[in-house]
Amino acid sequence: NPQHRYVHGLIFSHVNYFTIQSMIRLAERCGLVIVAIESTRTPDSSTASGGQVLRVAYKKAPRQSDTLFTVLKKSLSVTDFIVRSLEKRKGERTAFYGAAEQTYNVLPYLEQEIRPLKIVDDDENKIGQTIFGIEVVGSNELKVEDYDTILVTILNPHDAVIKLLHKKGFKDSQIVRVIDLIQDALK
Repeated sequence: NPQHRYVHGLIFSHVNYFTIQSMIRLAERCGLVIVAIESTRTPDSSTASGGQVLRVAYKKAPRQSDTLFTVLKKSLSVTDFIVRSLEKRKGERTAFYGAAEQTYNVLPYLEQEIRPLKIVDDDENKIGQTIFGIEVVGSNELKVEDYDTILVTILNPHDAVIKLLHKKGFKDSQIVRVIDLIQDALK
């Protein structure tokens, strides 16, 4: 069904020479539009790249004449949609789950009142760092009484994160998945 959106992972040990720019060009040649990109490392990976994975959310381009400028403009409109969705939750205590591309894409556009209190990630290399002045902590520090909303910024595998959040006591109404916001923005 052409209306469905897909998220696929590329493991760099299998596709060694792709950059974000080359993925955009490849998608454009194939009649696709990239709407979100995330690059993460998978711990305990046996791949030669040390587990670096590029995840790409894309959709079929409405016309073949889309240029790179159009692709980037659409990507910014998705970011704008995510920001506007967060503005509706202004005043809520928020955390982002995932210290990767989508977090970096959205944070610069957030006003102080809607910025997350913490960024949660279980990558030991990220814990203790700051992203745009916001501390990255492990999920062991995430407590349901401290937050009204969790924005899951990872594109895939978000199901494991959702299960973890439910186990910690978060309700579906408190969990916002960025992949759902991306899909809503593309409708």
